[in-house]
Amino acid sequence: MVPGFVRPGRYAGIPIAPSGCQRRWVIKPNYWGKEMRLLTTVVIAGLAVSPFAFSAEKAKATRHLTADQATSCIKQASGAKAGAYITKLEVSIDDGRTVCQVHFEDDKGKNSQAHVDVAANKVLRVKD
Repeated sequence: MVPGFVRPGRYAGIPIAPSGCQRRWVIKPNYWGKEMRLLTTVVIAGLAVSPFAFSAEKAKATRHLTADQATSCIKQASGAKAGAYITKLEVSIDDGRTVCQVHFEDDKGKNSQAHVDVAANKVLRVKD
């Protein structure tokens, strides 16, 4: 006898075998009841906890800078783009790290940007 099945006849009106067959196998209701309840509980608990687990990494990066961080950011960016005037300073979070964007304008009126990683204190890229 296969576990989870009852024979002969119908149980809860759910026939399993083809209609021409002499014996009918039926699934017992709630055979997998405990296992499904456990699985459902684990899945719901995982879904409830997952936003907190993934937001912990983003909490490390902050959109606020101290005066020392802003000064070092400007020094690193001006070293990458010498001879230009600073017009704007923006702070954003890019891939879980705080990035300082320094906007420049040179004597000819051409605009450019330098992206500096605040934690590593290095220039990531310069856009013209």
